[in-house]
Amino acid sequence: MNERPGKQLHLAKMNGTAYPHSPRETMDGWIHLPRSLVSPRSSGSTPGHRRWTCAAVLALVLVGRLSAQEQSVSPGVNNQYQNPDPDEWAAKWETESREIYSLREQIVTACGIKPGLSVADIGAGTGLFTRLFAVAVGNGGKVYAVDIAGKFVKYIQQTCEKAGLKNVVGVVCTEDSATLPPDSIELAFICDVYHHFEFPYKTMASIHRALRQDGRVVIIDFRRVEGVSTEWTLKHVRAGREVFTREIEACGFKRVEEPEALNKTLKDNYCIIFQKVERRQETVKVMTFNLRYITAEDQGVRTWPNRRDAAAALIRQEAADFACVQEAFRSMLDDVKARVPGYGAVGMGREDGKEQGEYAAILYREAAWAPEQSGTFWLSDTPAVAGSRTWGNRVTRICTWGRFKNRTSGRLIHVFNAHFDHESQPSRENSAALVVQRIAALGAEVPVIFTGDLNATPDNPAIGTLTQGPPPLVDAWLTQHPALPAAESGTCHSFTGRRDGARIDYIFATAALTPLAAEILHDAPDGAYPSDHFPVRATLEWK
Repeated sequence: MNERPGKQLHLAKMNGTAYPHSPRETMDGWIHLPRSLVSPRSSGSTPGHRRWTCAAVLALVLVGRLSAQEQSVSPGVNNQYQNPDPDEWAAKWETESREIYSLREQIVTACGIKPGLSVADIGAGTGLFTRLFAVAVGNGGKVYAVDIAGKFVKYIQQTCEKAGLKNVVGVVCTEDSATLPPDSIELAFICDVYHHFEFPYKTMASIHRALRQDGRVVIIDFRRVEGVSTEWTLKHVRAGREVFTREIEACGFKRVEEPEALNKTLKDNYCIIFQKVERRQETVKVMTFNLRYITAEDQGVRTWPNRRDAAAALIRQEAADFACVQEAFRSMLDDVKARVPGYGAVGMGREDGKEQGEYAAILYREAAWAPEQSGTFWLSDTPAVAGSRTWGNRVTRICTWGRFKNRTSGRLIHVFNAHFDHESQPSRENSAALVVQRIAALGAEVPVIFTGDLNATPDNPAIGTLTQGPPPLVDAWLTQHPALPAAESGTCHSFTGRRDGARIDYIFATAALTPLAAEILHDAPDGAYPSDHFPVRATLEWK
């Protein structure tokens, strides 16, 4: 973005510190998902099922073979939800005669939901639990209302709007995936819906990927016992709790709790809580976010004191391994770190190599990553000289880098974060060449991620330098959205929220990493944007 030189300054169901300063130059040292996930089937007079609303597919490593060859276990089970009447289903599902509805408050309590969590209500139906969860997580949390029926999702959006609930995201899923972003939720709620999964292994694999570390899955389903259960249950529910438990555990989960009080009260259903089992880290989640520097030109809701809570909440919500920020003064970084616990940071001020001026800082998740080396170099002919600029740019430009080791897997990764000039094209092109040179000097053994506000659209020669290399860098967004028009992929919006602005914020990676997902985040809490840029996130996987 433009600057002045030297400026300081649900898935839902129907259930119903200090910044390390290394040597300046140390090169050593509402979603719309595919129609493929299942909703619970139910006959006109059923006790009330939560149709399945899932959606985020990508087979889990632990069940790759199973999910890759998986066939539908219940073909057509969700056909009745292809064109549902939400009001009619709400009258059937949201009634005291239905056990799940009458015990709704006790069920929410058993889920252990706290303010600020991100929850997916899978098979949300008419949104009963979606609305309850939205209240429980508060304004700082988020609920994904996931359903295979678009009409249900639209109905949930409308009822939430009327109720003043602004933290609900509708997701139309597919029959074999919840279609949720990777590492996006702490809890998946699946109530009277699991038996509607046509592809249980693929679906649970997608949920595993969507869950963050130690994330939980709450399963509520019908008790199916030969000679005990009703004829309807025996015909409608394909298997009992033992079979469902084995399937879920095979997808990378462990059973951790069977809420005693709730299970004593439930007669037709049972409740089991599972936890995600962590594997060797195979993916890394990255975010780039221009925070918009502090300037007297910004007034009202655009001032940093009025934006910092929303900006920090967005970073906290994404829970990225690395959150790379630009235009951040030291005071802004302190504000963010105070509101986003668990993150360390590397970087330095561009004016003096200490604390003066904007940072291009790299925030890293301390529980997962340990910094081994880091540094900052200036985008000029004298990259080791603090404050230097020699390529026609009036504003000092920098690139911060770090070498990090994963605390669990031992994997190494390099992360670079830069802010290119907004005026000088020679500066942008030379900056790109210098970054490529520095990355090449590291060798191909350790993967590299490069992020930044590059003040250059995809057709700019500077971007061409990055993508051609060597080594060639892959534009994560472009791999996931090759056909999306520029009018829908802008990242610089000048506080207007318009999506047809320039795409100038990027996440690149070397060939050792494969982009799995990439999104531009358009969040605007209470209608106010946390910055004049949209953040960009991407999930990358080691090959």
